[in-house]
Amino acid sequence: MNNTVEKSQVKKSFSASSQYYDQVAGLQRDVARRLMNVIAEDVFQPERILEIGCGTGFFSGLLLGLEGARSLTVLDIAQPMVVEARRQHQSSCSYVCADAEALPFQAGAFDAAYSSLALQWCPNIRHVFGDCYQLLREHGRLCFSTFGPATLQELKSAWRKVDDFSHVNDFLSADELQSEIRQAGFSSIKVKEQMIETVYPDVMNLMQELKGLGAHNVTRSRKRGLTTRRQLRAMMNAYAEQSNPTLRASYQIYYITACK
Repeated sequence: MNNTVEKSQVKKSFSASSQYYDQVAGLQRDVARRLMNVIAEDVFQPERILEIGCGTGFFSGLLLGLEGARSLTVLDIAQPMVVEARRQHQSSCSYVCADAEALPFQAGAFDAAYSSLALQWCPNIRHVFGDCYQLLREHGRLCFSTFGPATLQELKSAWRKVDDFSHVNDFLSADELQSEIRQAGFSSIKVKEQMIETVYPDVMNLMQELKGLGAHNVTRSRKRGLTTRRQLRAMMNAYAEQSNPTLRASYQIYYITACK
């Protein structure tokens, strides 16, 4: 379980970022497209699909194009995100505002559960996988993308030279995720890994993007008081020194599929 995440802050962050999200979500869109390629590699054609963590609906639009799909239910914990997804796709989907850790569906309600870069915000991921197992029909599919622990390793390293607080979100390893999925009852688990490097003009641009995505630090061990200008400047200098000549940020992405 990823107990480092504070769920109330996740809901608050993504609710606040809904109107700016699409302006800075280039990485998220690229990962969603790659996830669709992973889904397409499976000959399985689901009719009833659940999307967990729909955000503003970009991945929803891709899922609507799946051959054989008859219904798509999209879910997000942040009501403003659900509203934006509905604005994008109107009546093409069924819309639900709910917590991924309390999925409000009957057993066997879906053929597939898909999620792109959302499940890493669930502290009790074991419960999520258990619920997904129950709501899928026999031979149903779970397929999702998520961040790995090497994500934003440069930012983590820079902050470690300033203080001992957690300034960057922590994510589960592939082995940890597979263990949780297996304990939920799934089999035929497959993991693909991708490392993405993004270049930024400066550290503040990176941090502003993370805030716009609602993906800034939501760990329980984060510093509760204000970060001083001196601390921020020290972090920025440390980041610049280790990134010379260009400032880069790494994102470790897992694409995981499993069968009930």
